[in-house]
Formats: sequence, structure tokens, C-alpha cells
Amino acid sequence: MEDRISALYEQGLREQLSSLESTRQHVIKQLWIALATGAITAAIAIPLALHYDSLPLGIIATFVILLFMLVRFSKQKKQYSVSYKEKVITSLLANINDSFQYQPLSAISEHDYQASQLFPTHYDSYQGEDFVEGKIGKTTLRFSELNTQVKKQRINQKEDREEWETIFNGIFFVADANKNFISKTLIVPAKNAFLSAISDSVTQLFNRKSDRVKLEDPRFEQHFSVYSNDQIEARYLLTPALMERLVDFVAKAKSKVSLSFIDNNIYIAISNSKNYFEPALFTQSDSFESVQDIAHDLQFVIDIVNDLDLNTRIWTKHYLSLIP
Repeated sequence: MEDRISALYEQGLREQLSSLESTRQHVIKQLWIALATGAITAAIAIPLALHYDSLPLGIIATFVILLFMLVRFSKQKKQYSVSYKEKVITSLLANINDSFQYQPLSAISEHDYQASQLFPTHYDSYQGEDFVEGKIGKTTLRFSELNTQVKKQRINQKEDREEWETIFNGIFFVADANKNFISKTLIVPAKNAFLSAISDSVTQLFNRKSDRVKLEDPRFEQHFSVYSNDQIEARYLLTPALMERLVDFVAKAKSKVSLSFIDNNIYIAISNSKNYFEPALFTQSDSFESVQDIAHDLQFVIDIVNDLDLNTRIWTKHYLSLIP
């Protein structure tokens, strides 16, 4: 992999990224201007406000000006980031195969998110970026970074305030399983099944003790709890080989991983606070190390197909017709 990335970098990507260096430096300059403007405004406005006994007004004026400058900087940084990622990620994906498409400002659809039934909690904010779709072998896949939040009203004796609570943040991945699952099967982190947003889906979808699927793999059950409305199909889906692969994948991801098998898709939610695929602002735009980091992030997600052996079509309609 490293040799392929190096060859791609030297054969044209480096030159493309070098053309963004002046943009990167301009964005950094805008950051220093924003901070300097805020400091100068504070140095003038606050003493002046104190002189006229209007300190709150001076603080507000400083905050508004600083906020305006930082918003301006943030937009320019976003433009640089999008330009950088369009060059790097598009090139890296094309180097895998020509089926891949990349949309830096798009995200996995709300339909996919809701269809997974992993997070049925009401959400007030749905944001994402870095949408990728394509095909590896027989498996069609799509994924993006995703963040969903709900607005909570906190009321106590001292105050009444709104807070944003994260439901999910990380990579949301969807793969075509090439079959229609009869049941709905959820695989959730064992230690957090009833302590996170995922517990809501378990409560809504499965209401009987019998809906918990007991599996004879202690190592797997240390990491996951399985719920299904069809015990037979759930055991058919979770072969010993797949259970072993899921345990290995959790160790590789170093994150909480949740899955669902619904209709003809496999949904995988990888919770992580990391901001994937982003260029470092204070690193030269043509840095090979930055390209490597993004390539490794990309390969980690795309390798889910191989990590879970999704190209081996073990879930056949013929087998399901034999299930009583």
C-alpha cells in the first residue's frame, strides 16, 4: 500500500497539492488577523467601556467582532479543506478502482440512518461530510462522517438552559448484502447496550427476554449483545467466522461498533471523536505524511468489506427458503 501511495504522490499529486500552499498560508494569515483584531478590540473597547461604566457593552462589542472574524476564517479554512480533499481523496479512490465517487460536502442519507434502526432517538441536528460510494468486488458500499444530536432542556433551581447531546458521531457505513433479510438483527456494544442511544432501539424493537440471542462464543459476547426477532436467522447470520471477524475488527477500530442486518443492507456505525480525512492546517499542503494519514483512514473504512468478508455471499435466498 505504501508503495502505491508514494507512486501516486510522485506522479502528480504532489504538484497538485503544491498549488494549494499559497491558499493554506492565506488561511493561516486570516487566523492571526482574526485573533489580533479581537485583542486590539478588547484593548480599546474594554477600557473605554470601563471609563463610561459600561463594561458589559465593551465585552459584547469585543465578542461580536471576534466572532465575525473567526466565522470568516472558518469559511476560508473550509474552502481550503474541500479543495485539498477533492484532490487527495479523489486520487486515492481512483487508485483503488474507477467505481468510486466522492462528495466532500455530502453525507449518508437520513433514510439510511433511520433504516438502520440503530439510533431511533429523535434528533434535532443531522450533519455530515465526506460521502464516498463505490464497489469492492461484489459489494456495493457507501459511507460518510456523521454527527447527530438532540437538543435537551435542562431545568433546575438555578437555571433553565438548552444543551446539545450527541447521539452518534463517527463513520456510518452501509453495504449491500445481496439478499433480503427476513428478520431485524442488531449487534450492539455489550457493556453499553442499555446505557446509550442504542438501548432505545433495543427497547423499541425487542420487548421480550427471548429476543436476546445467546451465542456460544464467550469472546464475542464480551464485546457484543445481539437482539433479533428471528432467533434462527440471527444464528445463521452470525457464523463463527463472522463473530471472530467482528471481534478482530473492534480491536482494529479501537472504537464502539454497532451493526444491523435489515432488509438487504448491513449497517455499521463506528463511534469515534476523530475528524477523519482532514488536512492539517499547520502542515505544508504537499506533505506526504498528510496524504498517508488520509489514505490510511480511507483504507480502514473500505477494508471493512475484507475485514468482515462481505464479498463471500454466504447469505443466500436459497438457504433462507429452508428456514422454518
